[in-house]
This record gives sequence, C-alpha cells and structure tokens, in this order.
Amino acid sequence: MQNLSSKLFISRREAAKQLGLSIPTLERRIDDGTIPHIRIGRRILIPADILNRLAQKAYQAGGEK
Repeated sequence: MQNLSSKLFISRREAAKQLGLSIPTLERRIDDGTIPHIRIGRRILIPADILNRLAQKAYQAGGEK
C-alpha cells in the first residue's frame, strides 16, 4: 500500500480507516460539510492533509474544559 502522506487525496475507505469511522458516518460528515472533499466523476476524494487538521481540532477541543 502506498504511503498516505505521499498522496494528495485519499479514498473514502482510506479516510474512514484513518479516522476510525464507518463509511456511512464519514459520508454523513462529507454531506454536512464537516469533511471537505472533491468529486471527480463518481469518485469522492478527501484531501490527505485534512486528516491531520481534523485530528488537531479534535485534540484541541478535547483539551478545553
């Protein structure tokens, strides 16, 4: 498998696995705009760098009380 950090975009399956989400949950987040994406034909691709940004946001939000 190719290193995810060398890709500009990743598939829904790869993103769901990296985020620990089910594909239906990931699709809901795509639909509500929480997870940015692009559509090329019928494929939906997620920018690879978004995973780090989402993780950082979650970490920062979890640290606030």
